Amino acid sequence: MSLAAQNEAQFKKWAEKLKSATDTAEIEQGLEALSALQTNPALLGATKIGVCVNRLSQRQDLSEKLRKDAANLVAKWRQMAENAKAKALARQEEKRKQEHQAAQAAAAAAAAKAKPLYTEHQYAGPKVVEEFPEMVRNRRNKARALIWKELMNGATDETRQKIPPDSPIPEEIEVELEKQWHEDKTSDKYLWGSQLRAICSNLKDPKNPDLNSRLASGELQGRFLARMTSEDMASKERQIERERIMREMLEEKESDWNKKRMKAKGDGQFTCFKCKSSKTNYTQAQTRSSDEPMTTFVECLNCGNRWKC
Repeated sequence: MSLAAQNEAQFKKWAEKLKSATDTAEIEQGLEALSALQTNPALLGATKIGVCVNRLSQRQDLSEKLRKDAANLVAKWRQMAENAKAKALARQEEKRKQEHQAAQAAAAAAAAKAKPLYTEHQYAGPKVVEEFPEMVRNRRNKARALIWKELMNGATDETRQKIPPDSPIPEEIEVELEKQWHEDKTSDKYLWGSQLRAICSNLKDPKNPDLNSRLASGELQGRFLARMTSEDMASKERQIERERIMREMLEEKESDWNKKRMKAKGDGQFTCFKCKSSKTNYTQAQTRSSDEPMTTFVECLNCGNRWKC
């Protein structure tokens, strides 16, 4: 038998004895034996020996020395349990710190491997002249710098070679945005910013390099881009996917509409064999080989009975 098993057996034995012990010598012997045994919080919790010894410290029929010895033993065990709990919390905190540091290191490594933003040179195109108010001038210059940054970030290396630092593209886009904002007197005051964000979002999209390439080659002018919708600026793949989704939604709506219309009408070509009603609706499907007739599925609009023929 292992030492831990022997200690557990001794704790259980003395726990049973001390519950109903009245002999002073036996109680003193038990306290001395328990004090000499090695224990841990799990063993104390399993045997409930602390409850038993604590009751001895409160018994008035025992001598003051025995009550004090019992109280000291309980205090010793309580301190041991608190120390073990503090160590467990410290280990958990250390583990949490290590996991946090590992996550930070992994994020830093991933960021280091990621493609850095294009910062070879800043936008050197035309700036807004001094005759404009400072607030307007700052806003428009920031917009041009932002358009330039996203244009270069989303472009391929080949496309970047075609765009000079003093490219007029950011100026064309920003001027047209400003013009559009002032022309539409009924538009929301935030329309200018929302359109700018939509343009920048599509320019920096790595899945839409054709937009940047068309701007660099002159196929698409900045003033036209400023008035395009997000759907028009999207990549060809995204436009095809959007058209597919819209087509499926339209077909689903048409199918639902036809079904509701047929239910409301009830063609009466079949008679329900349950309720004898002629208000029926039917559909046909080729469930067998092509040289055999189609299967007809009939639904009674009166009682809900369904059958095929």
